[in-house]
Amino acid sequence: MLASSSIGQLRLAMTPAFSLRVVPLTLSEFVDAYPDVSVEVETLHALQISNAVANNMADLGLAFEAVAVPGVDIKTIARTRFVCVAPQSLGITDRQLTLADLSSRPLIRLNAKSPLGHLLNTRLESAWGHSPKARIIAETYHLAKRMAIQGAGLAIIDGITAYSDSVDGLTVHDISDLDPVSIDIVVRAEKPVTGFKAGFVNMLKRHLSG
Repeated sequence: MLASSSIGQLRLAMTPAFSLRVVPLTLSEFVDAYPDVSVEVETLHALQISNAVANNMADLGLAFEAVAVPGVDIKTIARTRFVCVAPQSLGITDRQLTLADLSSRPLIRLNAKSPLGHLLNTRLESAWGHSPKARIIAETYHLAKRMAIQGAGLAIIDGITAYSDSVDGLTVHDISDLDPVSIDIVVRAEKPVTGFKAGFVNMLKRHLSG
């Protein structure tokens, strides 16, 4: 077991997708390894995360495709892919799909206000030659997944959300022509991540790789 040499605090700001499984697993390990360190966790949107780190309201930020603002550095620690989650009732059996396969399907779309939603919608528009149409526009990837479970349509979401909890009632499909997205740590510029904060990041990398 590791041990901290002094009492400290870790303030983490993250997007909600990581709260489903990855960060709880990491924190369970972290609090055992550093029993004298208190932890404060907050879920925010990507721009808010970068601003919180820049303004010293958070020590570390965790986001997909993190937003660059003055006073922060962004370090990519892993990547994940977009996948399609579909109700089992639709009977889609192909393990891998293409964007062309999805162009005429009922879609639950991510809100373009988020960086990941904007990135996805831009890629869909480029592939299809028109703005993606949707029955439902969801603010979070988890909500899009839950709507898919209820049979409201297909959702294209990140792999972290797709596999973070039960996929009962869903089929999950790789999308061959969508590039991976980065999973980024946001830190204050010119302030190295050391000690227990570095320990947390290393544990996080390990859980992301799993």
